[in-house]
Amino acid sequence: MYTIRQAGTRRSPGRLYSGRYAAYVLFIMLMLFKLAFMHYGLQVRNIDMSPVDYVIAVGSLLLLSFWTLWLPPRGRLAALTLLNLLLTGLIYSDLVFYRYFEDFITVPVLLQTGQVGSLGESIRSLIRWQDLFFFIDWLAVVPWTASKVIRKRRRSLAYPEVVTHSRPKRNSALKRFITGFAAFVLGCLLTFAPIKIASNTWAVGLFAGNWWNLSLYNVTGLIGFHGYDVYRYARDHLGMRTALAPEEIDKTKAWLDEKRSKRTVRDEMFGKYKGSNIIVIQVEAFMNFVVDKSVNGQEITPNFNRLMKESMYFSNFYHQTALGRTSDADFVTQSSLLPLPAGSVFTRYPTHEYDTLPAVLKEHGYAANVFHSYESSFWNRHVVYREMNYDRFYSKNDYEQDEMIGWSISDASFFKQSLDKMKDIPQPFLFVPDHAEQPPSLRHAQAGAAARHGIIPGHHVRRLSAIRPLR
Repeated sequence: MYTIRQAGTRRSPGRLYSGRYAAYVLFIMLMLFKLAFMHYGLQVRNIDMSPVDYVIAVGSLLLLSFWTLWLPPRGRLAALTLLNLLLTGLIYSDLVFYRYFEDFITVPVLLQTGQVGSLGESIRSLIRWQDLFFFIDWLAVVPWTASKVIRKRRRSLAYPEVVTHSRPKRNSALKRFITGFAAFVLGCLLTFAPIKIASNTWAVGLFAGNWWNLSLYNVTGLIGFHGYDVYRYARDHLGMRTALAPEEIDKTKAWLDEKRSKRTVRDEMFGKYKGSNIIVIQVEAFMNFVVDKSVNGQEITPNFNRLMKESMYFSNFYHQTALGRTSDADFVTQSSLLPLPAGSVFTRYPTHEYDTLPAVLKEHGYAANVFHSYESSFWNRHVVYREMNYDRFYSKNDYEQDEMIGWSISDASFFKQSLDKMKDIPQPFLFVPDHAEQPPSLRHAQAGAAARHGIIPGHHVRRLSAIRPLR
């Protein structure tokens, strides 16, 4: 595509245009195809790529790549190829992430990427053979770019261009600057004008509410969404957000104090189990449909069924978790607060001060301990549990890895070992065995086995807790 001009040679305007801009046009076309291919792979109802969406996509690509037009031909070609690799990786990662979480990757999610490595089997199940179309152009683009850059380097050494005056170079740089600046202006118009129109008409309040990332994507496109997500994260965490006025803080505190003073619920259950031991069993992906059901005459959850008969059982429970998943359920259970709409509280705000169940109970003389048989750093638990004021966090190093299923010990082994450790805890105690890292298929398969060992599994759909006060 790019030719080396030896001394005394001239290039026609057609070849000049082709050599300078064909790679850039090809890059825009390839990325536009991948964005559209990803969109239709999402299979989202009532959201389709209209002509306006294609206009926004082209504008976003121009804003992402206009600077490459300021580079000389060889540098531009290499930069466009690198952008192709990076942007393709982002587009495909978003698609795979959406297949599992029904959401897109955000900055807070990137801060918890350590969780992804342990989910290898789940990620592999989300990959389709059609996904190869995202990468098939690499087979031609990468070798072609490498050959062009290397060959041009060799020819420039063998046939150096004779420069008799500096004006042609200055003119070339000026043309590149004008072209790049024009691409930037065009990108701004194609991107922000349609988004502005939408936000003033059918998408009013979208950027103020931020209620759903998919709604943002429907207006901004994928590249625009990620750009806004970076801005949103910087606004929230890098000092760009306006501080709340002191009078607003005082007003909020006064409102909370007023509401607190009006809480007068004192029925027969209030304080009935004061001083009792508390066991909170948290189990992930143990779905409600197996509770109180039988297969071939055998109960699936026999001990749980017996516990229900002498307890309060809430079957109409709806999980309140977001992208934090397991950590969100843990946070909701311990603090009675809703999680974040993007990312995990455990990774975004791990050291904030919260009113949590263990902290409150410790004020009343309880010993508070939490148990989890996986790595203590997973979901940043080792930091958050300390901030929650637990006395001790029993993690993988405290358990004998004797009966492995997936990437942790079985439910039966976990509960047997946890109960042995509970014997040494002074009473009254808060005992929180938290086994939450296995897919539903394994969880349901283990339910019967756990019950046969005399273990009472809790139930949550990312996580409902069975709370049992013991005398």
